[in-house]
Amino acid sequence: MRVVFCAGLGLPASVWAPVVDRLSVPGEVVLLDRPGLGRLAHGQSRPLVLRAEVERIVEAVLAVGDAPAVLVGHSMAGFLVEATARLHPELTAGLVLVDGSVEKGLRPSGSIRTTAHAVAASAARRLHLGAATEALIAENCSFPDLAHDLEHLRHTHLLPEIPVEVLAAVRREWWPPNRAWLRRQRRLCTTLGANSVRPEDARIELEIVWGSGHLVMRDAPDVVAAAITRLHAGS
Repeated sequence: MRVVFCAGLGLPASVWAPVVDRLSVPGEVVLLDRPGLGRLAHGQSRPLVLRAEVERIVEAVLAVGDAPAVLVGHSMAGFLVEATARLHPELTAGLVLVDGSVEKGLRPSGSIRTTAHAVAASAARRLHLGAATEALIAENCSFPDLAHDLEHLRHTHLLPEIPVEVLAAVRREWWPPNRAWLRRQRRLCTTLGANSVRPEDARIELEIVWGSGHLVMRDAPDVVAAAITRLHAGS
């Protein structure tokens, strides 16, 4: 069985290296970069489209065989791997959402945000700020569209009967924003469970990663690797 890693907004796939170093599961490990980031820094960045990113993940899975894979998504990439599971259940053995983004009720970007992206990207090129900066701008512009499209997809495509591990980073329990974030992660678990093929059998596990910032793969790589191993063993 394969494990496919998708990094969060504006991050290269190499951010997963501490987790991969601690991972001991059989099968292929795939680190997926998006255009403008990491090994694809030469690529032309553009705003992301949910179904197009799903197809990018599907191509990565099929490139190393047609068996299902465990999909690991950090932050915004949680949108991408969840959408892949809903659209391609036959290729998804399980999900690990690492401090995944949780949004509800966002409107699509619209012409103003699209124009702002074009202006910002043009300025980044003129100032020679690099491909990673352009990719960050493009992906930030895409965020509302991805959230909106996933919310719609949840109503049309149920989550298959797969195990899901949700890792929520909480650096300080007493800090109000951290408590609010934890409530949102719990709400995500409820949403995933209720919108699954068999809600009564849903295997949605929440693990709180105490003391970790948003980059859980750097702050607590052992926790992420252990979650993948548990899911991999139970799939």
